[in-house]
Amino acid sequence: MLKVFLVEDEIIVRQGLRDNMPWNHFGYEFVGEASDGEMALSMIERVRPDVLLTDIKMPFMDGLMLSKMVHQKYPDMKIIILSGHDDFEYAQEAINVGVYQYILKPITKVKLQKVLLELKDKIESEQVQRKYQEKFLEETKEYEQYSRSEFFVRLFEGHTSLEKIYEEAERLGIRIQAPCYNLFLFSLQEKRSRSDVDWNSNEFTFIKEELFHYFLKYPEHQVFRVNMNIYGVLALGSLEQMEDITKRCIYNVTKICEKSERILDWYLAYGEPVERISLLAESYNKVNHYFTYRFILKNDHVLDRKLIESIAVKEDVKAFDNIDAASLDPDLIKNFLSRGGGKEAVGAFVGGFIERFLEVLQSKLFQNYLLFHVRFTAIAFVESIGLDKQDYIRDLEDFQSEGKLFNQEELIQMITEMLIRAIDFRDTASENQGRHILKKALEYIDANYMEEMISLNEVAQNVNVSSNYFSALFSKTMKKTFVEYVTQKRMDLAKKLLRTTPLNLSDITNQVGYKDPHYFSFVFKKTQGISPREYRAGGITRE
Repeated sequence: MLKVFLVEDEIIVRQGLRDNMPWNHFGYEFVGEASDGEMALSMIERVRPDVLLTDIKMPFMDGLMLSKMVHQKYPDMKIIILSGHDDFEYAQEAINVGVYQYILKPITKVKLQKVLLELKDKIESEQVQRKYQEKFLEETKEYEQYSRSEFFVRLFEGHTSLEKIYEEAERLGIRIQAPCYNLFLFSLQEKRSRSDVDWNSNEFTFIKEELFHYFLKYPEHQVFRVNMNIYGVLALGSLEQMEDITKRCIYNVTKICEKSERILDWYLAYGEPVERISLLAESYNKVNHYFTYRFILKNDHVLDRKLIESIAVKEDVKAFDNIDAASLDPDLIKNFLSRGGGKEAVGAFVGGFIERFLEVLQSKLFQNYLLFHVRFTAIAFVESIGLDKQDYIRDLEDFQSEGKLFNQEELIQMITEMLIRAIDFRDTASENQGRHILKKALEYIDANYMEEMISLNEVAQNVNVSSNYFSALFSKTMKKTFVEYVTQKRMDLAKKLLRTTPLNLSDITNQVGYKDPHYFSFVFKKTQGISPREYRAGGITRE
């Protein structure tokens, strides 16, 4: 039943419409009435009708003012004006404020019945379309779309013109225009393996979904994926709002993640507000630098400029004998190599790592210890991923041969070289493993994409990896998300069946993996630009 509310100052007319119309017979429920717009506003707020019937001439607040206010606050509510004035200007103004229909008095049962039945069909059709749209967006997980991630990569590289940035943002439906911006990077990493006795396989997924639900709930957040376990958020607002947006983000991420630290490694880095899009590349580099300290400051989950600067000051005053043993924990380097992302992050990591020993870097004994420490840790990492250490050390420079005291730049260069070489080995091993996993996954998808219940989780389980890893691997390699790939496979098959067989729409729907023909038609038009019927008749898709 659709809900209808009536606003009419003439009591006889109001009671006649209320009591003499068979509302239920037309599919409506009469939920309230008022004698003027001012009284109606609070009642409309409470009952939220689907349809508002209002007279145009009333005391205190007329129907046009009421319609304008209701349309601004509830754009989906349908408004029907009842008027005794056959005046073009009234009708024109009613259209301008969002009125659906303008009916002249006297109001007959037949006239109103016709309008209400037409409107009922329209509202129900719109509700179905909204349901399909919500389902489609939920399936595609907009924050993980490959095209979104690529857009933000280009934005933060700073090499693309503002004109192209705005054009691409409009095409993708990404809001980027704002007086002020701030950047956040956050990582979520499963701490335990599935073999642990107390492991809850769904808990990590629940936390991730809760976190994204928070971000996607607010229009000032633009969420995007950076790599396997790292996501970014571009916050938009005024300079005055940005402090509150930042505090709220820190509070909610901390609140959501802290409750699952038993199974979750998490870190959040954020920058400082900037007022130009052209400054976002510099801002991203700074935030990425702060973010790298997650490998060094294990107990600090929220990273910003003040924290990093305070750490640097504290470490600068340390004497040789007072060096914290935790600063040389091999796990700092191992964790970076296994989870640190690409080679572009090495510079920031090495810089932060070296900062802890500035006071003793001029000691030849310490320099040798530090270089051997990094070298042996990198060798141990290479061996841990099943590769030959001899291949790793073959082309590395032998720092002992020079027999001299190195300056800070030389130390950084040698440590950087060792870590980059280890990352090259890691990436080669990962690519080989990834190709094998992806080959099996594509074989499984190609054999099962016509099944309605196929999902990313199902395919990941079939190739024996986590859904999070598989999602990132698939997007990076295929240049599209899992859902985009499956949808494309289904649409290609649908187009073939539409053009080469006499099968009806319901049969084609079932054969390509959907249950509801209406939803299949919605997805087809959404992705191809025309309806299945138009395509069968010879229409051309946008591809």
